[in-house]
Amino acid sequence: RRFDDVRDVYRQLCAAYPDRPDYSLQYAWYKALDYRRGDSTALDSAKAIYDRIEKGAGVDMNLTLHRVRTLSLAGDTAAMIAEIQRYHATSPADAEVNFTTGKMYEYIDMPDSTAPAPSTRQWARHISPAPNTTTPSATRPDTTPR
Repeated sequence: RRFDDVRDVYRQLCAAYPDRPDYSLQYAWYKALDYRRGDSTALDSAKAIYDRIEKGAGVDMNLTLHRVRTLSLAGDTAAMIAEIQRYHATSPADAEVNFTTGKMYEYIDMPDSTAPAPSTRQWARHISPAPNTTTPSATRPDTTPR
């Protein structure tokens, strides 16, 4: 029941300070936690709050992280991927956006989703041994007396 109290405090803070998106983000998260207790409308309520914040601030890293974390409560991988792709599309050439996108994919257990697939030649290089590495002379010096 402690989450109920925290959620209610954030609801009051949102009412008192409607121009503070940080309070709204926290309220949306605690509201989303009600989903785990059987409230089927909780995720939609959180999404509505995120949508309202996005109208004023646009798509950004913090908002996307909150959206992905909320969607993870329902295990909706397709929706999480869509949110991550939406964020990445805001600035695909930006290093910070790419790094954060990779971390988000890592969060949902898809760490290789941002890396391009290796070509057949690159793949073959990774799985085949280098020449002469399997013979004893290639791995240690020859110490036989001559």
